[in-house]
Formats: sequence, structure tokens, C-alpha cells
Amino acid sequence: RFGSCYDDGDGTNSTFFASPSITVATLDDRFLLSQQLSQLAADQGRQTNLVSFPGFYNPSVWNWVMSPSDIVPTTFNGTAILAQRSAEVDHFSNQSVCYPGWSITNRVPISPRLTYEFSVWINSNNTDLANYFGFFLYDITGQQITTGVLGNPYFKTSRGDPARWVKWVGYLLPAGSTATGSNYVLPLNAATTVLRFGSCYGDGVGRNFALYAFPSIREVEPCAVDASFCGAP
Repeated sequence: RFGSCYDDGDGTNSTFFASPSITVATLDDRFLLSQQLSQLAADQGRQTNLVSFPGFYNPSVWNWVMSPSDIVPTTFNGTAILAQRSAEVDHFSNQSVCYPGWSITNRVPISPRLTYEFSVWINSNNTDLANYFGFFLYDITGQQITTGVLGNPYFKTSRGDPARWVKWVGYLLPAGSTATGSNYVLPLNAATTVLRFGSCYGDGVGRNFALYAFPSIREVEPCAVDASFCGAP
């Protein structure tokens, strides 16, 4: 609704209103709007998120390797979003297994000469859950690369996540780099990658779950990983 009020009373003034519109914003759009002061500033200069439909909407066109199986509405800093839930499914018998809700994103073309940031937000209702966040690599023929530490690679396998949103980040470094922390170095034959996440090994009571939101793969500058990669000033 719109209109004008409280003029000076001389009867000669007017305001024109044109092209009223209500448009539908995607969940990703709304997230960006709610985070624009902090998130957009932090991401300034980075390339677009290479994960297709990271807001978990429009599942018919995701093209993920393993699409999320349990999408639930929730909130992120007061904004309504969709998240992937990975939850215990029974009592007592599942303390040594992983749970439904694992997801593997679309395959993303990459260059072994560049640096990539992987991230996902996790919110866990029980610190006993082990919440995982990792990746796979594939060569140009589509075969998974499993040599050495790339056989089953994760940036995160830990328990203890709180019942609030926390962003987890890991990096793939250019071929020839030295691995730092939980980061990995790309082999020269790497052609595509995926991000994967899900939960395992709860306490067996069957009530625990973790939520995952906004999975992301982005090309970044090496400085984003370690200041020593920035070169001479």
C-alpha cells in the first residue's frame, strides 16, 4: 500500500506512484539480504558459489551426486531458511553407524593450479554427534582419485558442535603447495570435486540430529588460506 499525507496545505503539490510490484525471492536471496553487511563484505572479490542450489530449494534440478533426503525449515540469525538434517534413526543399535541425511553436491570443475574454499554451516542438537564435512576429487575421466590421504578426505570429523550455527571452512591448495592444518593439496590430475557432509556415531538414544546449511565451494586467492602464500609485498 502507498499514498501521501501531511502536505503544507496549499493544494498544489502531488506525488506520483508507478509500477507497484511484489516479487518472489529465493531462500538464497533472502539469506544474502539478511547478511549483506557482514557476509557480502567478507565475500567481496570472491567468485560465485559453485554449489548448485545451496539453499536447498528446487530439488528437481539440483544435479547433486547425492541429494539431501531430509530438508527441514529452520532459522538462521532470525531468517527463515531450509537446512539438511542428518539424524539418528533408532535406539541403541546405531552408535557405530552413520545416519540418513548425508549429501554430496554437484560435481564442480576445478583447476589444480587454483585455490578453493569449502564451507558449510552446522547446528547440532547434541554434542555427542560426530558431524562430518569433506570432499571427493575426480580426474578428467570421472574416476575418483583415492591415492594417499585422498582416499576418504575430510576437513572435519569431530564431535562437540553446539546448538547454534557455526561455519566450518577447509581449503584445497594448488598442486605443489605444502598442506597446512586440515587443508589438502590438489593433485595435478584433479578435474572435478564435490563437497559432502553428514552425521555419524551418536549416543544411541535416537533423538539427536545436526542441521547443515549453505554448502559452498568458491575459488579464492591463496592469501585467504595463509598470509605466507601472499608473496612479497
